[in-house]
Amino acid sequence: MKNITKTTLTLIAMATALTSLSAKPFHQYKVKSGKIVYEHKKFKTKVSYKNVNGKEELHKEMVPYVDTRETYYWDNYGDVAFKEVYKVSKFGGKPLTEPVKQFEQFFKDDKRYYYNAEDKRASYDPWHGKKECLEQIKNLDERGCYAISYPKMEQKGEELVAGKTTQVYKESVGTDFYLWKGLNLKQKNFSYNRKGTERLDISREIVAVEVDTNATIDPKIFNPQWLDQFKQ
Repeated sequence: MKNITKTTLTLIAMATALTSLSAKPFHQYKVKSGKIVYEHKKFKTKVSYKNVNGKEELHKEMVPYVDTRETYYWDNYGDVAFKEVYKVSKFGGKPLTEPVKQFEQFFKDDKRYYYNAEDKRASYDPWHGKKECLEQIKNLDERGCYAISYPKMEQKGEELVAGKTTQVYKESVGTDFYLWKGLNLKQKNFSYNRKGTERLDISREIVAVEVDTNATIDPKIFNPQWLDQFKQ
């Protein structure tokens, strides 16, 4: 029997490691499971006049208010997820007496299910973006599925959101994403000029106010009762 040299053993070990890495599934998130609470903000325009060097000038300010609140749960690195959204204020920002559930959504692989809490109806909507992501999964990076859906977005820097260091990306003149381990923790939407070359005022913002990756999530969360009608 021929002796196996140390070099041969090293090469075998490297090949085994590479094979193991290539066989490892690549998920859209870098965190196995967790819970995020988002605030969906709208903006109202506050107009006032200020005296500047003896001359009154018009001053416009975009004032945010929380329109809806969302709780998002995920497991198995994003292969399954669930969210519920509550309306918390009227148009203009006046708080409701109590939150009103608007809808729920359940996500699994490239499937997306929607439940309207007002009329208690459920529907199915194929998730074409996620399907494309799964088909090109080898091209994913730290941006997760955003790397597939928005390949031309430009990185602008970093920002702390809910205690997490996010990478800030300009997707277009109208949208910025704040990504952390494949999860979008903040999104800003802007109005812009007719040519689509200049940002004007901020119009909407979705921002995470709580990120819990140690939460114990009840498995029933990912099996809402209304989902039964889609099961064969």
